[in-house]
Amino acid sequence: MPLINNNNSTLIISKILSILIPISFVVGNAAINVLSFLFFIFFLFNLILNKNFNFLKQNYFILLLICYMSILSSLILSEFSNIIFFKSLVLFKIAILPICFQYFFIKFPLRLTFFYVCFLIVLFACFDAWVQYFFDVSLLGSSITGINDSSRRISGIFFDEKILGSFLKVFSLFGFCYVVNLYKIKKTNIYFTYLFFIFCFFSILITQERSSFIVFSLMSIFIFFYTIFINKKNILFLVLPVIIILYLFSFDSYLKNRYISSFSTSAGFGTLDFQEPTKEKNNNTVPVPSFNINNVMKNFTIKNSLWGAHFVTANQIFKNNLFVGSGPRTFRYECRKKEYDRLDVKYLDKRCSTHPHNFVFEILSELGLFGFITFFCTFTYIIYSRAKVFLNINSLSYKLIFLMFLMYNWPVATTGSFFASQNIFINSLILGLLFSYKGKHLFNSS
Repeated sequence: MPLINNNNSTLIISKILSILIPISFVVGNAAINVLSFLFFIFFLFNLILNKNFNFLKQNYFILLLICYMSILSSLILSEFSNIIFFKSLVLFKIAILPICFQYFFIKFPLRLTFFYVCFLIVLFACFDAWVQYFFDVSLLGSSITGINDSSRRISGIFFDEKILGSFLKVFSLFGFCYVVNLYKIKKTNIYFTYLFFIFCFFSILITQERSSFIVFSLMSIFIFFYTIFINKKNILFLVLPVIIILYLFSFDSYLKNRYISSFSTSAGFGTLDFQEPTKEKNNNTVPVPSFNINNVMKNFTIKNSLWGAHFVTANQIFKNNLFVGSGPRTFRYECRKKEYDRLDVKYLDKRCSTHPHNFVFEILSELGLFGFITFFCTFTYIIYSRAKVFLNINSLSYKLIFLMFLMYNWPVATTGSFFASQNIFINSLILGLLFSYKGKHLFNSS
């Protein structure tokens, strides 16, 4: 106790925690869960020590608690409650973890430290990804695995896990916030800021994680237009990305097939033309589908896509469990039932997965109408309250974090599980940062 009670010790612990945030994401789920618990203990101890409980009176925290109540309701009424009981109970972190991060970034002036650590790790991760791209082996000894006719995924520091793009999508923007702050205090020029962003942009591209690249591209549009708004001469910044993308798609058939050809198959574009990979060392002879605009116009249907099989199944689960859903994290069990064998989808045998690959369908199918309404109201309040700050605050970092929250939870995109540790951690971190910009009045009594 004396160690934590000492101001210097508390500051040291807080700095260590801020450094561990991006590192834990690289290490894996176990590290994320341990760090989440440490943040909770750190928050609880400081809250009791300072006797300032105003944090627990915030509207968005109360709404998040109601969301957790909807999870518990679904858990109690689920036929799989004995299987998911513990996993559902620990989902309490959906409500408490954003408050922990908010408290942390308000009480301790370590936001810039956190951005700086993200900048360093992202810089290394991007460089390592390009080493693996050109030499097939990363600096840490990670080899490219799973090469086939239409894919050559870059995993870099994550070894066999194909989540480098997802990591960079979020943490590169935190790193960019650090670079923006350097530019603001005139320690760097606009070109360094731009080059860092472009480096991250194309690093995400070569990971071949399509959803991450599309989301990051939407963020890029805002940044490019923002820089052009500041100075019309910055319109030249738009030229370089276009040239590099055209070059990569012309000379790397893996990228072209992954982003255009195989994407068109997965998205239900129907029968397509074929082309051979151009990489000389690829000995595969099976042709891969290529993009054809006529086929897109004639054959497109989400229902007949690989994702559509998950979406249609989730929709039917929602209809069968209208008010409270099948239970949190139960899609993987419910989808196996024989009653879903009659669904009219092309990839019926692939309808099952650990989750429906979309946040909206996941909440609807697993938590039902009650859960969906509570989460919808919570997200609406968060967006409304933070948008008011967005319009009035003179901080590009805040604007980027707000847009990151919107893009990360974009309803019409393929996603990981909403209840996965990594997604809860990222959403909580973003929310904590967002509410830390306008929360200093909470500490008046301390």
